[in-house]
Amino acid sequence: MIVGAVVGALLALLLTVIYPRNADFDPAQVFGFLLLGGVAIGVAVSCLVAMVLDRIVGRSSTTVVVDRLDANSTRAFENADPGSDPQPSNENS
Repeated sequence: MIVGAVVGALLALLLTVIYPRNADFDPAQVFGFLLLGGVAIGVAVSCLVAMVLDRIVGRSSTTVVVDRLDANSTRAFENADPGSDPQPSNENS
């Protein structure tokens, strides 16, 4: 979106410089008006491009289900001591 806003701002500056001056409006006013439209249109176009790219790239993605293992995976399969708590508890909370 930022790229679209920058392109819109540069386009507004370019259009302000290229076209001949108007006697009714100051060049800063023309630039400000074109800046509002250019940034809005640039952001909208960049969002559309992002959505199209997401659709194209999203077709090739797959969902994978994984299991989380303990750091010492062999200890997870051992018999726990019956007197010990398998998960530490926080008694202060």
